[in-house]
Amino acid sequence: MKKLLLLFSATLFTIHAWGQNYITTTSNNPGSIEISHEGTFKIENIALTGVYSQYSKQSGFTHRRLTLNTSEGDKAYIYYYDPSGQSFHTMNIGGTHSLSSGLTVLSDGKVGIGISNPSHKLNISNGINQEVTFRLGENNVTDFTTSTDGTLTINSDVNGSDGKMYLNARSLNHIALDGLGNVGIGTITPTAKLTAYLNESGKAIALLGENKDIEFHIGHATGTSYGFYWRYVGTRFGNLNDLELWSQNLEGDDKLIYQIHQDGNLKFGQKVGIGCEGGTNNYALAVKGIIGCGEVIVENVTGWADFVFEDDYNLMPLQELDSYIQENKHLPEIPTTEEVKENGISVGEMNAKLLQKIEELTLYIIEQDKKIETQNKRIEQLEKK
Repeated sequence: MKKLLLLFSATLFTIHAWGQNYITTTSNNPGSIEISHEGTFKIENIALTGVYSQYSKQSGFTHRRLTLNTSEGDKAYIYYYDPSGQSFHTMNIGGTHSLSSGLTVLSDGKVGIGISNPSHKLNISNGINQEVTFRLGENNVTDFTTSTDGTLTINSDVNGSDGKMYLNARSLNHIALDGLGNVGIGTITPTAKLTAYLNESGKAIALLGENKDIEFHIGHATGTSYGFYWRYVGTRFGNLNDLELWSQNLEGDDKLIYQIHQDGNLKFGQKVGIGCEGGTNNYALAVKGIIGCGEVIVENVTGWADFVFEDDYNLMPLQELDSYIQENKHLPEIPTTEEVKENGISVGEMNAKLLQKIEELTLYIIEQDKKIETQNKRIEQLEKK
């Protein structure tokens, strides 16, 4: 009833300011108040119990009505009907009605805008399957719009420029969206499309799933997608929990660049260059610089030099070897300086070649030793004569 009296008072003063009216009590009924405005506005009995009162104006085909009605108990309906526009503009307090609603306030505190029977504390409707927008502010505004497909759009506009939106909890800056579309987590001044700021040590971003492959993509989006993506492998290879880096390229299928197993082992799927500006020159591993290591093992070396000790091996005589060296300035089957500069050397092959020369040298030494032994015996025999 207090709502009704407040509403009634507001209505009276609005009408009084609208035109040059007068407010008076009737002499034949001291409990009545009469308001005049090109017609009659009467409220019988100030208690407003079970009474119907109206203000009306008729001019041609235009009919406007302002009605205050409490005939259904502690309820009030105020509506403005314009037949020329075929529209109702209503305010309803305390109950539901069959008219197209403007504002409805139920006795349990539920408020409806555009709906006569709100089901929540605030229920806004523009009709079934119609887009609805409500605005906060006047000059600096924020619009909330729900489309017919259920999409919620929030638009913030500050004096014609894009505004910012914050989502805070416990007065802390948790999520911010600026006018450039940058999102900040833990900061209100994001410097990129996604900026995460931590005030203390901890996880910044977590991408999780139960036995799922999870991918994070980066690259071009125009036309055919290409770039790179990381993939957490949670379903394949017996759930080995690998992290993979893949390339999306225009030449065909995606390529695995590297794979990190959960035990820390790293496997490369493509050629690797370290300090190489011009590529790997088709090597699996190309390093420009010095490699330091404790041990190098070369596997699958072919042509190991033990064949030198076979009986049918044709050892070049020393005189021929001498002539070859004088002419070519290098040992037979050993690359020249120019060849090494141009092509490099194969560690496995070169070790096999060097071993071959060492074994040949060993044969030369043995052969020379035999000759020296034979000569020594002949010298001893000559000395005895």
